[in-house]
Amino acid sequence: MLKNVRDAAAVPRYDYREVLGEEAWGKSQLNVSLYALGIRKDPNLRRKVFINYRRADSNPSAFLIRSHLRQELSKEDVFLDHESIEAGKRFEEVILAELNKTKVFLCVIGPSWLKIRDEETGQRRLDADGDFVRREIEVAIRDDITVIPVCVEGADIPKKTALPKSISSLPDSNAIFISQDDIEHGISKLVEIVRNHLKNSSRRLG
Repeated sequence: MLKNVRDAAAVPRYDYREVLGEEAWGKSQLNVSLYALGIRKDPNLRRKVFINYRRADSNPSAFLIRSHLRQELSKEDVFLDHESIEAGKRFEEVILAELNKTKVFLCVIGPSWLKIRDEETGQRRLDADGDFVRREIEVAIRDDITVIPVCVEGADIPKKTALPKSISSLPDSNAIFISQDDIEHGISKLVEIVRNHLKNSSRRLG
């Protein structure tokens, strides 16, 4: 590689802090790069709440949960893809960067969550290679993020046998069920659970 260089000592050696300090390295790109290298943020330093949902299944419930959470936490600490990703940003890069900052992962499951299919191929969305709902859950499980299944609108937690193998451990996480008949109370209970998880993380840091 250096055969055409007379003096190898003349090859510039960059300090990684100098490189990462350049303007070209935005926070999202840096998080994604670290993630790709297998460098994860310490779970005890994470502060975000990530809302995972399928728009065709539980869009109203996801937005209602988001609204309640933001009354207790800052807007920046609650991630919902539809409104948290700026125009022009690469979707996958933003998702990975946000998951690397996530402490609590809410998997919102509605009545059609398990069976929604692609209109063109007929394939179940959950089984598709590019399905972000499944891929986000995969990352959360792999990175030991606190995963809370949130069953809404009468939905039940799926059986392991009905799930792709990569997320078959999802039912192992204790779920919370939010009834439409008492939705305000159910979401208030969820908010309190989330706050306790974040509070416990802060205590460990101290």
